[in-house]
Amino acid sequence: MKLRLSYIAISLVVAFSFGAVHYLKDARNWGQTSNLVATFDGLETAFLDHKFRQRGKVGVNPSVVIAAVDEKAIRDLGVWGSWERSVYATMTKNLVHAGASVVAYDMVWADESKSATRAAANRMVKALNTLGLAPSHLLPKPASEGDDEEDWEEEEEEEEEEEEEEEEEEEEE
Repeated sequence: MKLRLSYIAISLVVAFSFGAVHYLKDARNWGQTSNLVATFDGLETAFLDHKFRQRGKVGVNPSVVIAAVDEKAIRDLGVWGSWERSVYATMTKNLVHAGASVVAYDMVWADESKSATRAAANRMVKALNTLGLAPSHLLPKPASEGDDEEDWEEEEEEEEEEEEEEEEEEEEE
């Protein structure tokens, strides 16, 4: 019985310690570094590594495909994160047409939107809607002929015209 209580006590101390590390990590992010936090953070990392080694390798699901941005795309399109949103809308459209059942972006669009961005965002939401993933309040008003390839092309042409007009205005100034 005493042995069981000591195991429980040790477990509680370890659990409390890891909880304290997560709580104190926020303080570290605000510039308040603590040696105690660094020590427990290292222990937590070592424990997590041990858990993954004990688990062993996990098989890969062949139906999952990750479409990543490579160095060539960065050379062609510029610095990652500075791309027009129409690029992401086109990627989404192409992935949906290729048969993707889920398209996810792991990024933040923190830059200021330009006028052409609205059309790109609408196209992205339409593409997500074809997968059943877009919330209905985000959907643009339905087109009279539906959502087909011609609609996508028309929107792309309109977007390109707007971009050209903006560039001409900038050159005049």
